[in-house]
Amino acid sequence: MAQENSYLCGNYLETDMHCNSEKNELIVDKECRFRTCEWYHKLLEHFKLDFENAQISMSYLDRFLSTEIGCQYLHSINEFQLVTITTIYLSIKLFEPTVFDMKMVSFLSQERFGEDQVVAMESKILNALQWKMHPPTPKNFVQHLLALLPEHIDPTAKKALLDVCCFQFQCSVHDYSFSKYRASTVAIASMLNAIENRQNISTFFPTQDFRNHVLLLFDILRLDYLSCEIQILRSRLSIYLFQQSCHERCGTSPSSHVHAAKELTTAKCDVSVIDVANNQDYQKW
Repeated sequence: MAQENSYLCGNYLETDMHCNSEKNELIVDKECRFRTCEWYHKLLEHFKLDFENAQISMSYLDRFLSTEIGCQYLHSINEFQLVTITTIYLSIKLFEPTVFDMKMVSFLSQERFGEDQVVAMESKILNALQWKMHPPTPKNFVQHLLALLPEHIDPTAKKALLDVCCFQFQCSVHDYSFSKYRASTVAIASMLNAIENRQNISTFFPTQDFRNHVLLLFDILRLDYLSCEIQILRSRLSIYLFQQSCHERCGTSPSSHVHAAKELTTAKCDVSVIDVANNQDYQKW
């Protein structure tokens, strides 16, 4: 967990950055970031890739934009789009068996960006992030913690808890405010929400024995799960679970993580980031 500090990003959208850019107007905002994450999920869903790539890509994006080099790209939607496409390309390239070739990357950008531009941006991102390309994700921590539980714990219960946690992660990654928190902290908060199941999510009803073993594990590892930070995150994450449970109780169409996250978004973006890559033609691929 100590290594997490090297994967934290700065508050690049709300503080004065150390950019030397002559363009003073900040074009990219929280809504642009939200739309980027929304597109990442649509892309991953279409190609049947792991949604965890969205979290990894957003880690690349947030950390790069927090650097002196990266913050220059907050002043132009077109340049920001090049960064967003390159980060998802990098994540898929490193963590998926199937790699997009440059023709696909160019197609997704409606051919606005050529191979040379993507390769150049890839190099900039790698150097700016000092080649730290394996960020810990909340899912990683939950999986490791579940592996430490006693063997007699029902594997289906572990899988169900992981699913409830992942739903919270897929919602929260859209929210810029979560980018400042450690992945381990988000993981612990999501696990506590899952084992208590206050929102009565129908897919998971943990037993008291299961809850006790999770809390005992936290105590053994000396994880401060009663901290104010954890409680703040739990409250925020529980909103997503509440929205999902409302859909279940009302018998309406299930809310996806994108829909749940949208209901919490109030920021506006005058220039849409998704238009560059949300080309309907990609459905044929």
